[in-house]
Amino acid sequence: MLHFDKATSLFIIIPLHLIFLGAIGYENLRDPFLLGMLVVFIIALVYAYRRLPKLELVFCEQDVFDVLFVVMGGLYTNFLSVRLGWGPVMGAAAVGLIGSFVPQLFKKLKRLTSMPTAMYCGAFVGMSATTVLNSYLAVLGASLAAGVIYVLAKNLFPGFGGKLGTIAFGGVVVFVLLTFLIG
Repeated sequence: MLHFDKATSLFIIIPLHLIFLGAIGYENLRDPFLLGMLVVFIIALVYAYRRLPKLELVFCEQDVFDVLFVVMGGLYTNFLSVRLGWGPVMGAAAVGLIGSFVPQLFKKLKRLTSMPTAMYCGAFVGMSATTVLNSYLAVLGASLAAGVIYVLAKNLFPGFGGKLGTIAFGGVVVFVLLTFLIG
């Protein structure tokens, strides 16, 4: 088992939030209201991070399954969206619906209890535009990155909305950045 403390997890999550907010700010440089709101959000974000309780993250066998579920959600959503032409919303909805029923059908398999949430996180990765993730290999890479972030962040901010989308965004950003740096 690997142990990660709150600081390690936040080292990953804070830059993702700042990249996301920075992209919004960059697109709206001329709108003072939106820039002001961006500053307010950054201050609120820093305050929220400082108020987090002491937390220790532990990698276990279930985390491997969670990463696998995120990858499955990303690949299935991309397949339905692009290959079958369903579009990203219908593809993600189908993956979320199917993922939510699997644990109910196989109640004896306790490893599947986290499947719906993890698959839905992957579904957000699979919704990415084909100009960003243009192959199954790219979706696989971004989903793996999102899966690792998902495992690191799953105990952070319980009950806060938007966490799965932020994690998926982070996985795509990490993959695109790595491919840009490598290639």
